[in-house]
Parts: sequence; C-alpha cells; structure tokens
Amino acid sequence: MDHFAERLTGPGRGAVAVIRFHCSQLTADHPADSLFRSVGGRSLSQCKVGKITYGDWRQEDVVVVRISSNQWEVNCHGGPAPVQRILKDLQAAGIKNTDDQRSTIEGKQNATDMHASLERQGAINGRWQQLLLKSKTMVTANLILSQPDALQGLINRLNECQDVHQATQIVKHFLSWKPFADHLVEPWVVAIVGEPNAGKSSFLNAVVGYQRSIVFEQPGTTRDLIQCDVVIAGWPVQLVDTAGIRSDSQDDIELRGISAAKNMIQAADLCIVISDQNAGWSDQDGALLDLARQRIPVCVVHNKSDLPAADHMADETGDIDSFSVTSTTGEGIQSVLEWVANALVPVVPSANEPLPVLAPFVEACETFLITQQLPRLRQELTQHLGSLLSMSNG
Repeated sequence: MDHFAERLTGPGRGAVAVIRFHCSQLTADHPADSLFRSVGGRSLSQCKVGKITYGDWRQEDVVVVRISSNQWEVNCHGGPAPVQRILKDLQAAGIKNTDDQRSTIEGKQNATDMHASLERQGAINGRWQQLLLKSKTMVTANLILSQPDALQGLINRLNECQDVHQATQIVKHFLSWKPFADHLVEPWVVAIVGEPNAGKSSFLNAVVGYQRSIVFEQPGTTRDLIQCDVVIAGWPVQLVDTAGIRSDSQDDIELRGISAAKNMIQAADLCIVISDQNAGWSDQDGALLDLARQRIPVCVVHNKSDLPAADHMADETGDIDSFSVTSTTGEGIQSVLEWVANALVPVVPSANEPLPVLAPFVEACETFLITQQLPRLRQELTQHLGSLLSMSNG
C-alpha cells in the first residue's frame, strides 16, 4: 500500500498526538500537498528529510517532520478533534487511515515490539513537542526548534573526543545551561516588593500596559499576590505584585499578605524593590533589599521621580543598581526592563547551542559524570536523538 496514515500515539486525549503518513507520489500537484504550509511557505513536498518544520495545517498549528522521501509525521494537539480532522483531510486526499491494519503495514514485525519502540520514541518526541507548543515567544520557540541539529553537534563533538577528561568538560558545559533551559517554557519570576503605597501596583500597570493591579491612595491596598505574564526582550517573565511590607501592621489579612510577599522573595528569580522617592529611603526599604540580595539579583526603583525627593533620600543601596521612574508617565520604565532582561539572561546562547531541555539527554550526561563511560554516553545520546527525530524506516 503506497498511501496510508496511522496514529502513532495512543488513543484518547493527550498533550500531543503524532500521525505518520506514507505517500510515495506526493508532489506539488498531489491533493495532500496543499494541506500544510510552514511559516516559511513550504508545503509537504518541499519539507526536507530530517528537518523539523512548524506551520499551519488548515488553521491547526502543527509540527511536521519528514522522516524519509515518502514518510511524514504530523505532531498536533492531542485532543480527538485535531487528530480526526487531520486524518479526515488525508483520507480526502487519498491517504487512508489504517490504524486497524498495523500488522499488515508493518509486515512480519511483532506488534508488541512495534508499540514498545513507538513508546520509546514518543517519550522523547512528545516531550519535545510539548515544549514547542507551550513556548510563548519566538525567541524561545526558535531555540527549541534548533535543538535536534544542536544535539547532533553535541554528539559529533563527543565522538571526536580523545579522552574522558575532554568529554567531561563538554558535558559539564552542556549541563551548565540547565537553569536557563528550564525557563524556555516556564517563565522567570520577578517579585515586586516595597512598603505600602510606594507605587508597586502603578509600576506593574506601567509595565503591563493596562490596570492589572488596583491603585489607591490608602496604604495596604494590595493584600494578595497579583501575577502578570509578560515578555521582556523575548523571554517569558511573570511579574508578581506583592503586599506592601511594613513592620507595624496589626491587620491579620494584611499580615498574611506580608508573609506571602516575603515567601515570594525567597521563591523568585529576581526582585525589584520599589521605594517612594517622595517619602525617602526607609529602614524597611533597607530590610527588604537585604532580604532579597542574599539569594537573587535585585535592583531598587525610586518611584514618583516627578515629585520632589525627600530631604532624607540618602541612597543606601551601595553597589545595587537603582533607577528613578515615574510610573504614571512610564519615564524610566524601559531602563528597568533592560536591567531585568540582562540580569535574568546575562549570556544568551547561540542558535546552535545544545541545551538540556529533554530529561533523557540530561540523565545520560549526569550518569556519565559518575560512571565516566564515554562509549555508553555516545550510544545513549545517539539513540535518544534518533527517537527525537523518529528516523525509522517502519
């Protein structure tokens, strides 16, 4: 049979579904060729073998991998509707769904062995597709898309190693990107802290561009954590507006909000201390700064720079970066955002940098650092890459 399609992932709802189809005569004039267009304008017949291509399947976001001259894999959202739609489109183009005939399609291959192989492939390929589909920015999506080629480069360098010591340095460098790789999908968390009525909510509103937080003259208005997802210099960031922190509060609800704010400082990747320039630098500002600087990058934002500065506005921040802003007009906000981007990602990886985004690759490298078994590492990484690309002839 020259034209058939099959679903590789299991039945039912999932995060990602994979459909493989075979067509020995898929050219530009074939009905199936018009079903897909990549972001660069490529059709199915124009996809290159072994390359991962992101695009549109009749208004459905998909990732297509051409695994041989006459085989393609379509990775889509795992709900039943997208899967059935793609299979129906293929059938209308003359490529029938043969899920119930796998034993015939695969010849004499044992069905149990086939499913086990597909599960191994799916564990890696599915995770990679989830990362891509959950990516919120073009910068992170492009880095994830580049990983198959980048990981092939990692394997090539390991194959060229003359000794275990050289391989160890390559593996340690690869794993050193783990903190960065973890945030390609999950956003960095930035805590915005300060005394009541210092202007934290106004600052957040100025960054986000709409009034997400309540701005009110009465101190202590924000008693819960308010979270906003934004993109800063291409990186996903979650800004968290916390309750105003003051040492003399007796309100039980406010005290719980203050406790949550302090916990957020401990959990965040970065902290911005908002100080009211009109009121002046306080002991509480200094306490917040000391609490944050113990574990994460921190800067000080002197808010309300359009108002006269207090006489006791002595800058006690030391070598900590500080900025003057006016949240109501947005003046100075861009400088703060540039600092945030540089503090979160001080070194941006190149487009061909292999990143530890997939657990099997990370686990294999971590095991190597213990066992120092270089041949085993080469073999495992090669197998994992093969599963990622699903480069089989089945």
